[in-house]
Amino acid sequence: MHWQQKLEAAQNVLFCKELFNQLAKEAVQLQAPIPHMVVGNQIMATVLPGIQLIIGLCHSTTGDKKQCPAPSKSEHDHVLEHSLHQLLREVHHKNTHHPFPHPATGPLGPSKKRMFAGPMAADRYELLEMTKTDTLLEQIVKQAQHFIMRMRTEYVLDTIAKEVKDPLISSHWNTLNSPTQSCVKINILTHGYDAVCRTR
Repeated sequence: MHWQQKLEAAQNVLFCKELFNQLAKEAVQLQAPIPHMVVGNQIMATVLPGIQLIIGLCHSTTGDKKQCPAPSKSEHDHVLEHSLHQLLREVHHKNTHHPFPHPATGPLGPSKKRMFAGPMAADRYELLEMTKTDTLLEQIVKQAQHFIMRMRTEYVLDTIAKEVKDPLISSHWNTLNSPTQSCVKINILTHGYDAVCRTR
């Protein structure tokens, strides 16, 4: 193996271990209604009642693939895996790119919003809101909840459209969505009317 490939593999392993350690720490610290569990190389978080999100740290070389049990294609979600990596990269970016002005030597200062809190006469509630941020695990659980609810909504709309012949129901899903919000346009058409459109 070329040295660049070895270096890339080592960086990938370190990145995944750092990500897993951060998620495991958050899973232990978070006070969820149903507690998250960290067992070995797996984090089990309850997304919805009866539905669990399992985040596993798998490491396998090209010759040995016994260490990582491969889930089926329906269980593994590449979108959530990509979101996890993206969220940790955002944390690294925020840690290294602080807004100016900040001192060239010494500890880095507060965020730009907190710098303007004094001149803008922010109260205690606004200051507390500035410090609140969702953890990585909370963000990925919200994305998983949205993913499941979107699948269920699609199923319900398609089932109604198949069963009901008049009026004709067609749903158009927006392809550009945020990780936690989707947009669907539902058209209800019936004979005798040009168009009766309801957008949700």
